[in-house]
Amino acid sequence: MEFDDETLKKVAETCRLKLSEEEAKALKKDLQIILEQFKEIQKAGEGAEEGLHYVNETTNELREDEVKKKDEKETEEIVKLFSKKEGRFMVSPKSLE
Repeated sequence: MEFDDETLKKVAETCRLKLSEEEAKALKKDLQIILEQFKEIQKAGEGAEEGLHYVNETTNELREDEVKKKDEKETEEIVKLFSKKEGRFMVSPKSLE
């Protein structure tokens, strides 16, 4: 793609730039270089999807959940330590109003 003067005007208007003739020529040259670099990147990336592979071909190793029976004695000891409680529940100060 070539950057012509019309395209450069549109870019300058979109970016709200006021360019002198000298600045416009410099910007046009810079944008052309950037486009050439993107063309090189595109060439390098062509066909890369086929060559992608993972070095480590592992999958997630899931474990089975185990339900553990709770110790009632331990629970009662913890509830006794609550400074304020309602039944077996701890009462805490409001954090949201």
